[in-house]
Amino acid sequence: REDFELISQTAASVLPYSHYFHSGILGSGLCVLSRYPIIESTFQAFRLNGSPFRVFHGDWHAGKGLGMAKINHPNYGPIHVFTTHLHASYGSSAPSQYFPHRLSQAVQISHFIRLCQPKFVLLCGDFNAPPKSEIYEILTEGAGLTDAWLECSPTGTECLEGMTCDRPENPFSALKRKNEGVRIDFVFYGKGESGLECVRAEVTMGKITKENSDLFYSDHHAVFAEFQFKTNGRKRPAKRDPFGFPAKKLADALGGAEKRSRQQMLAFYFFIALWLTLTIVSWFP
Repeated sequence: REDFELISQTAASVLPYSHYFHSGILGSGLCVLSRYPIIESTFQAFRLNGSPFRVFHGDWHAGKGLGMAKINHPNYGPIHVFTTHLHASYGSSAPSQYFPHRLSQAVQISHFIRLCQPKFVLLCGDFNAPPKSEIYEILTEGAGLTDAWLECSPTGTECLEGMTCDRPENPFSALKRKNEGVRIDFVFYGKGESGLECVRAEVTMGKITKENSDLFYSDHHAVFAEFQFKTNGRKRPAKRDPFGFPAKKLADALGGAEKRSRQQMLAFYFFIALWLTLTIVSWFP
């Protein structure tokens, strides 16, 4: 929360409107800063989001989810801006264990965006999934969104310039570097009849631009995208049902993750109740 207040105050001269999405014990870590008024906001927590027993895997305690801010543009009306952070993979310690969680979260995001039926839509965040993955396809095919980097980056291809994490020059990634990085942070947008057109996209905010500085802003680099409104929008492509894409593969991937999550939650609440009971009993002689 303190980081958000510092950032929002620093950027207030150019982005005077902001909103932080409160959630969980630690906070969702999601916010939106805007040049134009935020007229509505909501937050939808992920139904499947890690385990309360994995204290050092803080996703459950952060209460991760999908934040939405409806921004009122003076000429074109409401723009729905969605922001999220999917469950982390935590390197090689448990990559397959949390894959069903990210898959479930991607389906939830896709369904929520479809239910909102926004005219102008942007979805930004750390998705912890590379292009051509099941998560990526659910968002692009299931929600009918377009990857801004592939659409209008200088190269339009997967290359080092587009990598957002584990880049070789970033010291934060020294212990988990994977060749020349991975692209897991995206700006997705709805094009076609929505009238949005991406005119520029680039990866930025890597090394701090200060003389003789070797510091980086983060282990992730930021994705910048610039859009313009079109007056002759094309017909928007039909969206595929993410549950039908392909249904069997999705069901197999989810497996018993939701069942295990419910069992862990019951165990967690049981231990909390037991601890409270023993604490109360200890007060009496």
